[in-house]
Amino acid sequence: MIAELLPTRIRNTSLGLLLNVTRGFQFFTPILIAILGARFGFGAILSLGAVFSTLGALLVWILPETRGRTITALD
Repeated sequence: MIAELLPTRIRNTSLGLLLNVTRGFQFFTPILIAILGARFGFGAILSLGAVFSTLGALLVWILPETRGRTITALD
């Protein structure tokens, strides 16, 4: 979905950067859950996953429609 929104000349670099930056955040997630879980309770902290999943699902309606458009039309 994201690849359809990027121009060809930066597509691979952007997707690789996005993948690796999110992997970097995932390294700190268990540490953050342990720290915040001790303060707010694990139920409240783990429910943040549902919030982020819902926000990700909303991207379907926020991002522009690319149906019928050739992927090289961005260049």
